[in-house]
Amino acid sequence: MAPVLAAVGVDGRVHTTAAAVALLHQAQAGNLDAFAALYEGYRDLIGRYTCVRTGDRDTAEDLIHDTFTDALIELPRADDDVVGWLLRLASRACTRHLWSQRRHRRAGHELREHPRPPQAEGQPQHIALVAAMLAHAPLTDSQRQAVQLRLAGYPRERAATAMARTPEAVRCLERRAIATLCTTSAGMR
Repeated sequence: MAPVLAAVGVDGRVHTTAAAVALLHQAQAGNLDAFAALYEGYRDLIGRYTCVRTGDRDTAEDLIHDTFTDALIELPRADDDVVGWLLRLASRACTRHLWSQRRHRRAGHELREHPRPPQAEGQPQHIALVAAMLAHAPLTDSQRQAVQLRLAGYPRERAATAMARTPEAVRCLERRAIATLCTTSAGMR
């Protein structure tokens, strides 16, 4: 039976258990199975938190990945409040995501309000249109990055390496991004 990693206190908040602290110390000592147990134990909590913050389940899945990637990086500096530590990392991931969405919307608005002068002969004009579509589309950061890398000429394998994902994961991100772009453009007609 798996150890209980989180307990709900009388105040209704999730608290760290001694088993979670023990797993954290084992993970800090280099035990990958302990980190995997922390991931399994807190994945749902982080998923609920990120889903509430962003309002999007697909984005929440990507933010769970980002949170635990940050957790691996920050593992040596983690404190014994495992729940608080992971929620702080999830909060940072959500904030980065929300700020990047704002930047993309602002860039799209700038392109719409202040279009660039016509390009010289031989330069493709469709790049500006694609950039505007990407800026306005409700894509996750990972979907946007996958599409941008592919448009920049990266082969899928190289894009997967740049994103630290598998080629199959990048293909799925591209497909979801294209489906989102299609539904977004259909709604604009």
